[in-house]
Formats: sequence, C-alpha cells, structure tokens
Amino acid sequence: MALSLQPITSPSLLSIRAARLDDVRPVLALHQEAFADKFGGAFGAQG
Repeated sequence: MALSLQPITSPSLLSIRAARLDDVRPVLALHQEAFADKFGGAFGAQG
C-alpha cells in the first residue's frame, strides 16, 4: 500500500520562533511532568 502525501494548503496556526529566557520554566515543568509519568510507570511511584 502506497502512502500519498498531500501538501498543506491552509495557513497553519503554529508559529516557530527562537526560545526566550521566559520559556525555560514552562519547558522544564513540561519535561518534569513527562519524565515523572514515564519513570513512575516504569519503576513505580517510589522510583
């Protein structure tokens, strides 16, 4: 089965920009939550 890709014709709501210093806390919080879920599931709540 071949996969055909269609070009996106509608404008995207996503804007890519360089990170700023005020982005650090939200990014760290997101990573902390993601890794807590991943390692909590693998090793249990007590790690």
